[in-house]
Amino acid sequence: MRRLLLIGLLVSSFHAIDAQAANWYVMPNGGSYGSQNGKDWNNAYNGFSGISWASVSCGDTIWLREGPTRRP
Repeated sequence: MRRLLLIGLLVSSFHAIDAQAANWYVMPNGGSYGSQNGKDWNNAYNGFSGISWASVSCGDTIWLREGPTRRP
């Protein structure tokens, strides 16, 4: 019985580690520090084409910052 409980706890702890969602940041001209890895506003991805889609998982949040707009 103890062995079964221990196995259950180990499996659930591994699942909990994988379940944490990430935040990704995107700006029209990218972040100001040049790494543009999407980890924070200073290193935001350069637009949608700059997003590393392989890094984005279900449950992650992609934050978008408004850029310059044209007015007629």
